[in-house]
Amino acid sequence: MKNIYIVRHGESEGNARLVGESTGYVIDSKINLTTKGILQASYAGIMLSEILKRSNGVVWVSPFNRTRQTARYIIEELERRGIQYDRFEDPRLVEQDFGDFDFQFYDKWEEISPHSRYINRARYDEPEGRFFARLENGENMLDVYNRMSLFVKTRLETSKYKENIIVTHGNASRALIMFLLNQSIEDYYYSQVPENASIRHIIFKRGKYIDKGYIE
Repeated sequence: MKNIYIVRHGESEGNARLVGESTGYVIDSKINLTTKGILQASYAGIMLSEILKRSNGVVWVSPFNRTRQTARYIIEELERRGIQYDRFEDPRLVEQDFGDFDFQFYDKWEEISPHSRYINRARYDEPEGRFFARLENGENMLDVYNRMSLFVKTRLETSKYKENIIVTHGNASRALIMFLLNQSIEDYYYSQVPENASIRHIIFKRGKYIDKGYIE
């Protein structure tokens, strides 16, 4: 049996709307955690350390600043309690690329990319629209889903580790959960973006993934 803990990064400067016109554009991979996000990441590490009693584990990390930082604080809390975990980065765990439809310039989307503005409105009208609409110069959720499925097959299922912590992003985690639990497009449509630093526990047993819900 394998334990899988899917962790969304702590609150980022993007989540708190601290990047954009006032700071100049910040490339998505360079957005950092806020002070609140650091505390959230440390608390996630404390929660995991209360569950994980052995060192046969690994932390899989998206190579963006906010996920790297979240993983660092989690690992610090584990090590503080004598739990040693390996750490590997995988670029397939990064967040969905929203292309020209960038949240940092929300008020100017109509001006910057009328096409992306129109597509983003239309894609929320129905499950298929949200999942398949490809934003200009970006990804649709099917792209993210395919990335996650490859990660599962080539990394997670072949992993020698019994305890697997995956530090990733909001939409990326939804796509990962969708694949692991064999959910439909409608399931994805009605799911919520996980809270910052939330931990979803899923076990892999006898070839089947079983959802244990969020750890509180």
